[in-house]
Amino acid sequence: MKLNFTLFLFSILCFFCLSSFVSSSILNDPTPTNRWILFQKENGVEFYIQHRSSMYDTRYNTLVRLRNTNTYEVKVSFTPSFGCEEDKENQKMQTQGRIQTAIYPRHSVTLLAYRPCQGKIPKKITFNSLDVRQR
Repeated sequence: MKLNFTLFLFSILCFFCLSSFVSSSILNDPTPTNRWILFQKENGVEFYIQHRSSMYDTRYNTLVRLRNTNTYEVKVSFTPSFGCEEDKENQKMQTQGRIQTAIYPRHSVTLLAYRPCQGKIPKKITFNSLDVRQR
């Protein structure tokens, strides 16, 4: 009986030590996730990027949000590309499909969630053939 109680106390102590270690390592993670970061501005349109952890597995989804700060409606088109390798010489950009969208004055739109780099956070993001026009 005394041995069972000792094992029970030891398991509780191990649980608290392990949970505090895991929470401190999560808090010290330098990867900016689950918040919008201003990436680029072009003709009154702000481009934001967010790396959101998936609800279903340990990978990340990369989201793009466009915010129109103009007083008129704009049409935006671009092709997003993501660089996955850390070595810049070997880096290959994964190009996604072309995006075309209209944004009302002083509104924002969140686009598709991408999962480049096998669910890891991309090292480089570019918007190719970027075009912002008044509609």
